[in-house]
Amino acid sequence: MNIYQRALQFYLDTRHYLDWELEMFFYRYTHYGTCVYENGTYHFESEIYRTYNKRMVDPNYIKEFHIFKLDLTDTEINRYLTKNYPDGQLAAVIFAHWFGLTKKQIQQIANLNNRKKYDKMLNFFLWNPSVEEYPFKQSYINTNLNQKYYVLDKDTKKKITVCYAVYDNSGEFLHTYLVNKELGLKLKVDEC
Repeated sequence: MNIYQRALQFYLDTRHYLDWELEMFFYRYTHYGTCVYENGTYHFESEIYRTYNKRMVDPNYIKEFHIFKLDLTDTEINRYLTKNYPDGQLAAVIFAHWFGLTKKQIQQIANLNNRKKYDKMLNFFLWNPSVEEYPFKQSYINTNLNQKYYVLDKDTKKKITVCYAVYDNSGEFLHTYLVNKELGLKLKVDEC
């Protein structure tokens, strides 16, 4: 194992900042949270967050791949660990590699000129993996339309239903709902 691989392994083994930044990212972009239906409160998680958690708690995955399986070149490791990346952007780049985004998508997230929008880019590419270019010209991008959200029982964490995000901006504020049209469900997402 060369010095670059050791430096990356050290970063991954001491992943406090990485874990924190990823949790903040998932929370900020509503990949998990609570929603309300009538008088009940339920938990929900996006398909992406669910995949992330399944990998993180799978003992075979952790044992075999040291949590994050990354195929990074020495040049990439050197660039990521020696440039002045903000913690969040470095976490986003590492996560993008781990999640299997394309090189073109990762280059856009890793570009230091995008340090103010790397998280929006990561979220966009996670929800739209077939799109190679981030649409800079759109002012507001609803990236998670037509994506699955799993609604879970608050106590047992068992899946109740699958919903899709819908946005309502008819009032003073934008509200997010999780909707299952077949069951006639419309759950309001608690937004802090």
